[in-house]
Amino acid sequence: MRKITDLGLTDLRIPDLVREESDHQIKRDGLKSQIPSDWLNDIIGHTETLSLAVFEYEYRGKEMGDVANAAIVLSTAALKMAEMYLNSPLTKPEE
Repeated sequence: MRKITDLGLTDLRIPDLVREESDHQIKRDGLKSQIPSDWLNDIIGHTETLSLAVFEYEYRGKEMGDVANAAIVLSTAALKMAEMYLNSPLTKPEE
C-alpha cells in the first residue's frame, strides 16, 4: 500500500474547494435544519463514501481525484457541524 504524507493544510485550494462544496450542498438541499444525530448520520455516510473511494483507488486503480472529492464532501459536512455547534446554542433535549 502506498503512503501519503500530511502536508499540514498548506494547499491553498482547500478553503475554496470547501466553499464550493458548501454552495453546492446548499443549492441542492437548501439550508438544512436537522437534529444533531441526523447531521452525524450524514457525516457517517460521507465517511463510507470516502472509505470506498480509497479502496477503489488503492485496489482497483480508480482516480485519486475521487478520493480528494469525497474527502472535501466529508470535510465540508464536518465543518458545517462544527460551525453550528460553535455558533448556535443547543436547547436541552426534549423529555
